[in-house]
Amino acid sequence: LAAIFVVLLLVTGGIAIVRATNDGGGFNLGNIIPPTATPTGYARAAKITFTRTTQSIAAPSSTLVAATDGSGQVKATLQTASVTGATSSAITATSQPASQIIVLLTVTNNSGSAVTSGGGLTITSTSGKVTCTLESIQSPVPANGTSQQKCDEPLQKETAAHWDFTDPATKLHYGGDSPAGGNTAYYFVPTNCGDSSPAVTAAQAALAGQLSVPAGDVVLYGPKYGTDPASLSCTPAAGTQQTSSFTFTQRINGTGSQTVFAISDVQQYQSAQVKAKIPTGYVLVASQICPDGPKVGTDASANRATITCPTTATIGWDWSPASLAQLAGGLTGASVDTAQVQLNGTQGIVAGSVHIALTDGSEMPQDATAITFAITP
Repeated sequence: LAAIFVVLLLVTGGIAIVRATNDGGGFNLGNIIPPTATPTGYARAAKITFTRTTQSIAAPSSTLVAATDGSGQVKATLQTASVTGATSSAITATSQPASQIIVLLTVTNNSGSAVTSGGGLTITSTSGKVTCTLESIQSPVPANGTSQQKCDEPLQKETAAHWDFTDPATKLHYGGDSPAGGNTAYYFVPTNCGDSSPAVTAAQAALAGQLSVPAGDVVLYGPKYGTDPASLSCTPAAGTQQTSSFTFTQRINGTGSQTVFAISDVQQYQSAQVKAKIPTGYVLVASQICPDGPKVGTDASANRATITCPTTATIGWDWSPASLAQLAGGLTGASVDTAQVQLNGTQGIVAGSVHIALTDGSEMPQDATAITFAITP
């Protein structure tokens, strides 16, 4: 029995669990429970994580030129628009308040005592066509003397008049002359149709509707608007008068323009400039093109302007599928420590960034296709 037990120990690698029973005729070996295997040998799979070598580069220049004639790095487009007879909204006619003539009459007192000339007396001119109403005066007209007193004509247009009137009650005489003038209230269209602002506003609104900015485009210059003062007209015509309030409209001709460029054209140009600087063995990892948007310079004109677009990029070692397959082929069957040293010393891998995870084994797989990679960034 002892001999059998030793053989079992040798066969099972030195570890065995034996169940034995005594049935009266000696020991009877029961079932032998095999030992649990210790993980050794080549792994079924390996996942290797590492950080690739990177560096930063920038576009040769952050300033580009946009031009309508194609002479710049970016193509710009000049848009034009025109409108004929752009009509304003209704404008209220100008009001002219009523006015009057105030004549200064000479009041003569031919009596031997002072006499007061009261206000409110209406007198008529010698022609009988004009009247005026006396204003009050503060002091009596002295005996055998004269004084000055204002007399208000109506708020309307009046002809020139001569005044020669004696008040039967006071015997005071009123005399003098007044010029033609005064007017009744009326409304009118100003000379040259008045301030052209309403028509200009209407023209700009119409022009702005034509100068639309396509999606993804930026205005390089403008919009600029112009109107032709000689084309200004109005309905009813300038000088039209009416006694009641009314409205009129203005019309004017105008032109407009603006220059635009596509943001995508700037981005494509700068992207190409960056890619042209990528050295052999590297690939583009990430880029920042005009992070704050393209900025138009203060030198902008209708046909040309500078545009600022800072552009930088991060490039990393080009770990292509073929190069990774070659890398895996050089690691098959190696120990983890050997693989670590080899990887950390490989060009394109940041030393110290390597991590190896094995599946079911302590050595690298013998099959290169069982080795996979996770690369950052």
